[in-house]
Amino acid sequence: MLVSSVNPMKIYYHDGFLRVSLEKYDKMSLQQGMHLTNTELTKKVVKDCEKYGTKYNGMTADELRDFQMQTLEQLAEHLIATGQVTDPNWLDNYLRPEFKRAYRAAAKMIEERYYKSSDVFEMYGVDLIMDKDFRLYIIEVNASPMVVGTSSKKTALMKNMLTGLMDIIFAQQYSRTSRTLKFLQKKRDKIMKTNKLKKYR
Repeated sequence: MLVSSVNPMKIYYHDGFLRVSLEKYDKMSLQQGMHLTNTELTKKVVKDCEKYGTKYNGMTADELRDFQMQTLEQLAEHLIATGQVTDPNWLDNYLRPEFKRAYRAAAKMIEERYYKSSDVFEMYGVDLIMDKDFRLYIIEVNASPMVVGTSSKKTALMKNMLTGLMDIIFAQQYSRTSRTLKFLQKKRDKIMKTNKLKKYR
């Protein structure tokens, strides 16, 4: 989530990704790695595979990193293939609008705490969880999240996201500067006259 401006509040959405557990899900299991997909829980498994040249669940270290990070398109394909979703445009018709709704709600919750300036911007990492009825719940919002390309898919996603961020911020700054210069040119005579009056008083 990019908050590109606070005054006025402007929020931009970019597709994120899914973290997938390396273990087959079993709700009766007490194994942490089955219920939590945080990379800290899988680091040792991946590093051991890398160090010893072994496989885990039939996957190498690189394959494990690639498997654990799934795109929204992969999620939609899985849900359609398993009959849980019938709309072929489910991503655009439902999931992305729901993400945007959650982003707006999160930004409004902290809007009053922002320093009110049109020059303030921040990128946030928003962690959400989705239940079996596809309802989204925000877990946490991290300012200046770590941007690391741990797999080829994630690297491509991060590059695209950062390019978009820079394009938006530079375009806003250019627009503000351009408007300011036009205003000053329009009011030049009045400004110069005011300065002269102050000077000779």
